[in-house]
Amino acid sequence: QLNTVVESLATSNKALETQIFLLAQTPLGPFPKRHTYVVTTNSEGQIENPKESDNAVEESSG
Repeated sequence: QLNTVVESLATSNKALETQIFLLAQTPLGPFPKRHTYVVTTNSEGQIENPKESDNAVEESSG
């Protein structure tokens, strides 16, 4: 039974190594032509190109 678990883990590791190798071989693509601004919220949402007025920081009391 332990042999089966070890073989399963070895197979999973080999699959992950293959995926990482393939991802490492893909080209990254061109850099953006200008600065990009992305804000990630706690709920995993994204806001692209936020306005200057959106940069205000709220102060919490205490």
